[in-house]
Amino acid sequence: WIRGDVLYRLRPAPANTLEAYDLTTLQPKAGWTAPVVPTLADLEVAGGRVFLAARVVNGQTVAPPAALNAASGAVDPSWLPPALTRRVPDPSGVPYQPTLTALATDGQRLYFSGDFELVGGAGRDGIAALAVASAALDAWDTAPFLVSPLEATTTALLATRPTGVNRVVRRYLAAIDRATGVAT
Repeated sequence: WIRGDVLYRLRPAPANTLEAYDLTTLQPKAGWTAPVVPTLADLEVAGGRVFLAARVVNGQTVAPPAALNAASGAVDPSWLPPALTRRVPDPSGVPYQPTLTALATDGQRLYFSGDFELVGGAGRDGIAALAVASAALDAWDTAPFLVSPLEATTTALLATRPTGVNRVVRRYLAAIDRATGVAT
């Protein structure tokens, strides 16, 4: 992943380390200690944090989306996102473990998608936005039918594979207004 002037590279198993390289010097980023992230699906950078679509960082379980300090690579203990849950527990009693598939950011919000249905008790059906600064759930809600964010632009969030957005049918790609969540 290239974000700004940094290249982030996930070294494969058995290391599973997230390396950071300064693109101006082509050297490892000074001060960055590569965290171990066994199952990283996506990465975004905003507000001094590196956000990860991962549940485990350095052997500890973290609430997804996880956040690292962008300068050091350490888990950011001040990032406390609301719990991602399902409406109905698994009948087998197996505890739910959320899986995120994609992240995007516009610098103000962190958009993310996955297999969750609720964020902090609020219905979001697989896609939501958190404030980058506070991890608070944003009122932005595309419900129902949006599947996964792709990229944030200056005016919209592009999403893949939506079957419909706010009851407006979009077949493979949709542009969603960043402020309102309505298809543009």
